[in-house]
Amino acid sequence: MRNTWAGDRPLRRLGGVTMLLLLVLSAVFWRERAWFIDIAFQTVYLIKEGTLQVQLYRFGSGVVQLLPLLAIKLALPLGWVSWLYSVSIHLLFLLFFLISTYALRRSEIGLGIALLYTLMVYDGFYWATSELQQGLGLTLVQYAFWLRYPRLDRWWQGLLQVALTVVLCFYHPLVFIAYFFGWAYLGWSVRELRHYRYLLAGVWMGVVLFIQGRYFGNYYDAYRQEVFWNNLTAYWPNYFQFAAWGDFFRHLLGPWWGLAVAWGVVLLGLSGQRKWVRLAMVAGATFAFLLVSVIFSPQTPYRFYAEVNYYPLAVFVILPLCVDLLPQWFRSAPKLTGVGLALFLAARLAGIALAHQPFTQRLDWLSDRIEAGRRAYPEANRFYLPNAPARGDTLLMTWGTAFETLLMTATEAGPAGGATLYLLNDADEWQREALERPDQLVGPFRKIKAAEVDGYYFRLGEGGYRPLVEE
Repeated sequence: MRNTWAGDRPLRRLGGVTMLLLLVLSAVFWRERAWFIDIAFQTVYLIKEGTLQVQLYRFGSGVVQLLPLLAIKLALPLGWVSWLYSVSIHLLFLLFFLISTYALRRSEIGLGIALLYTLMVYDGFYWATSELQQGLGLTLVQYAFWLRYPRLDRWWQGLLQVALTVVLCFYHPLVFIAYFFGWAYLGWSVRELRHYRYLLAGVWMGVVLFIQGRYFGNYYDAYRQEVFWNNLTAYWPNYFQFAAWGDFFRHLLGPWWGLAVAWGVVLLGLSGQRKWVRLAMVAGATFAFLLVSVIFSPQTPYRFYAEVNYYPLAVFVILPLCVDLLPQWFRSAPKLTGVGLALFLAARLAGIALAHQPFTQRLDWLSDRIEAGRRAYPEANRFYLPNAPARGDTLLMTWGTAFETLLMTATEAGPAGGATLYLLNDADEWQREALERPDQLVGPFRKIKAAEVDGYYFRLGEGGYRPLVEE
């Protein structure tokens, strides 16, 4: 199905500029992104193991590790390793945009990808490694594929559909929700998709989901499922008493305001076009997903984590906005529509850029603690502090500090300047024992020998941990 509507060219340009500006932001704020919990953890293990760090069978995460791993193999400076990790993630998103817009010729889905990474993005830009962000982008590519080849009647189209479904299933457990929403919405909206091969695409997704859950389960997903079922039964029917509801709507009127605007636009637009079934799909999917999300996590102590898990909500409004509404508006009022979109995207990009402040402040706090340790113990390079709950306001999440500080100090002063700060959890006795040994690097979830990471990038050597005085 060819893409010939009036907004094709301006959407290519507007989406392309947005994606390029996101890439620039990922290059500018690489420290805030690459020295924050998961990426810092993965970077140290990329260096230690020399192989891709894929966890929980989420194989898609290995794609964005290819460039930083190559930099490690080439012994590039550590700063380049972290910079490439940050940039690689948005290079992947840019690739999704280019495939949808130019290879599949669906500019409206290309714009949808630009909206996915701006619409309600705020803290999530800096917690950049979630496989859900990547999987949802690829899901939109799937939509573009369906719109470009709605008949699915060539052998290579069927083969590609089979392979793409498998990849999506092994990106993140929540990706299937967006997949089935788009599958149902487009199946209802696009006449050319109403055939048995398209039906089989949905069936195949169900089969792969069963195989993935049956044979590739993991402890984390099993734990989350157990939490959900326990909450579902324990709190029935009082699901609306959870604090997560208030947190969500408070953030919706704050940093996630783009989603609120999109909801209003889609509600008015679909109502004006009298597309009641599609409106019911959007409203039903939104309510159901919100309810399930709140039951999964009744409390939302980490806004950045909650934000990323809510991203499927953006897909529910992006699809009707880009497929049903924008084509008509570009035909009737191209300049007004283009200017409105440009202003909206510019405002969202500005918000993303300004959101760096708490992530920069946490790095400054960690740097100050390391400097205090060096003043107190000039020969030491390992320090620890009690993990006071109040530090969550500054550090946002504390489990990655050992590797965050190791990367930060080794980047700024070279391997000889590498140092690490561990926030001690008083409940874990193994941590206290490990801190007393001169050959240990105490990190999140486990202890490793310092010699295992010493080399081109780090040089901790022998030496115990020194306590820092509370300030």
